[in-house]
Amino acid sequence: MQISAVRHPRALVISLNGRLDALSADETLQTVLTHLGDEKHLVLDLHGVDYLSSAGIRVLLVLAKRTGSSPDGHFAIALPTPTVRRILCDSGLDACLGLTDDLASVAD
Repeated sequence: MQISAVRHPRALVISLNGRLDALSADETLQTVLTHLGDEKHLVLDLHGVDYLSSAGIRVLLVLAKRTGSSPDGHFAIALPTPTVRRILCDSGLDACLGLTDDLASVAD
């Protein structure tokens, strides 16, 4: 998994590229949490994620809870690939994870 972070005006945008599965989930979560620090506004750019397993879904839920549960926090998933979008929609998580195809609307 390749991970990069860029600060935008309204949120920290973390881009993930690769497979978010059992092999990469724990390291991905720890790396994202390190980048996140005390930040309460997180957008995950998943345009480069080509596979999402249940372990990857757990990572998304942990991050959503970490940022979205704060009164002034915000969490969104931007630009999910069709495969990832289908997985999240089929599991019923699309509504609670804030999927968007417009990165600027949630980050800038």
